[in-house]
Amino acid sequence: MKKWLIMGTLVIFLILLINSTYASAPAPAPKQFVINPIEEKCGIYWAGDEFTYNELKEGWIIQKNTSTSFELKTPYGECTLENFDRNMRASTCCNKLGLNYVDFRNVSYSLNDVYENGSCGYVYSRIPSGDNCEKQGAMYRCLNPDCGKLQGPYKCKPSAPIEGSIIIDDATNKCTDLFTFYLYPSGGYAYGDQCFITEGDFVTFKGEYKTKLITPYGECENFSLYNEEVYYDCCDQFGFTFVGTDLDSNTINNEDENKTSSFWQKFLNWFKGLFS
Repeated sequence: MKKWLIMGTLVIFLILLINSTYASAPAPAPKQFVINPIEEKCGIYWAGDEFTYNELKEGWIIQKNTSTSFELKTPYGECTLENFDRNMRASTCCNKLGLNYVDFRNVSYSLNDVYENGSCGYVYSRIPSGDNCEKQGAMYRCLNPDCGKLQGPYKCKPSAPIEGSIIIDDATNKCTDLFTFYLYPSGGYAYGDQCFITEGDFVTFKGEYKTKLITPYGECENFSLYNEEVYYDCCDQFGFTFVGTDLDSNTINNEDENKTSSFWQKFLNWFKGLFS
C-alpha cells in the first residue's frame, strides 16, 4: 500500500513538472520586415521557435516604426487624422467637417418591445436541463429548453460604436458614430430591424485606416507589420532589392531542448514499464 502511495505521488509530481516545462516553451516568433541599408536590400526575418533560433546577420535592421492615420471622405469634405485617439475619432472628424457632433447614446431610437425566438443551440451544465440531454464527461450537453419559444419582452439599448464609420443626418447636420444595439435585459445583440434610429435620415460613411512605415531610408505607405504580402511593395518604394528570406542568417538548433524532450520520453517509457 505504501509503495503505491509513493508511486502515485511521484506520478502527480511528474505530471505537474512536465506541464510546467511545456507551458513555458516560447511560441513561434512572427516574421518581420528587415532592411540592410549598406547593401540596399529588404527581406523577411524569422527569429524561430522553441526549437530553433535564427540569429539575424550583422547589417540587417528590423523595421517596426509605424504611424497610423484615419481617412474619411464625405460630401461635406474629407477628414484625415494622424496619431489620433480612436475614442475621439468620430467627434474630431465631425467637428472638422463643420457638423454637429452628438454622442451616439443620445440619438433617438426605437422604444418598442422586442421579442425573439429562443436559440436552438446546445447548452452545457452540470445538471441536466430538459429531456434532450446527453452526458459528456462531468457535464451535460442539452438542447436549449427555450428553443423556438418566444422570448421577451426586451428593450433596445445603444451598445458600442462600429470602428471606422460615422453617420450623418443631412437635414440637421447631426454627426456621430455608427453604432450597434443590444437587447436589455438579455444582453444579446440586436439583429436586422429589431432596433433602429427613429430621428432624421442618417447616412453611413466608412473611413479607412492606413499604416505607414517610417525609416531613415524613406517611408512606406499601406504597410502592415506582419503581412508578408506588402513587404515586396514596400521594398520597391525604397528602391531596394527584395531578397525574401534569403538573409544568410545563422540557424542554431536548440539541442538542449531536443535532449530534454528525448529524456522525458525515455523516462515515461521506463515508468510505464513499471506497471506492465
